[in-house]
Parts: sequence; structure tokens; C-alpha cells
Amino acid sequence: MLTVESARVYVTAIRPFVERFAVGDRVDLAGVTAADVSAFVLAEAQRRQGTSVCSVVTALRSLLRFLHLEGLIERSLTDAVPGVGAWRGFRDRLNAVSWSGCWPGAIGGPGVVAAISRSCY
Repeated sequence: MLTVESARVYVTAIRPFVERFAVGDRVDLAGVTAADVSAFVLAEAQRRQGTSVCSVVTALRSLLRFLHLEGLIERSLTDAVPGVGAWRGFRDRLNAVSWSGCWPGAIGGPGVVAAISRSCY
């Protein structure tokens, strides 16, 4: 069972993600993609400390699971969120990535994806 405090932490952690999909006075999450999820996780990983990032990915994974089970997004996107255990050494790996191989204008590229994948093992 989720405590009130845990729910508060989850809401605070994922509010920036949800706000990205605000359209006027509503939120349209139907078009969320794995790339959107990855971009958010990468941005938060660069902005936050380790345990704080773990809160974000845990909350985001829960939100995505809920949205899929409720039929609000077509397919599960939880695989786009690295597991909590993936964050050990993640920041070092992220900093070591060569950004020259990134897709133009994108936050993630082949080098970033490879760094995240390696950090999960």
C-alpha cells in the first residue's frame, strides 16, 4: 500500500514529466513515446542526485504502468525507464559518453543509449 508521503514524493517527482504534455487545461498523455520517457529520464539524471533520480524512475515507472493498464497509453513504456539498480555509476557513464554521435537536435543518441544499457548490468 502506498503511504500518503510516498504518494506526495511520486507526484512531485513526475510532475515535470506530466507537465510536458499539458495542452491548455488538460494533459494529453496518449501520444507519449519511449523517446519522451528516455529524454525525461536523461534530463532528470543530469539535474538530480542519485537517490533523487531513483525516486523519479520509480514514480515514472508506476505512472506508465498505471496509464497502460487503464488504457490511457496504447503500449507499456516501462521498459523505457531504467531500473533503480541501473543508477549505480550512471552519472559517470553519462559524462563519459561522446555526444558527437547523438542524433541532431535529440537529447539521446546511440552513445547515450549504449551508456544507459551498459549501466543496467
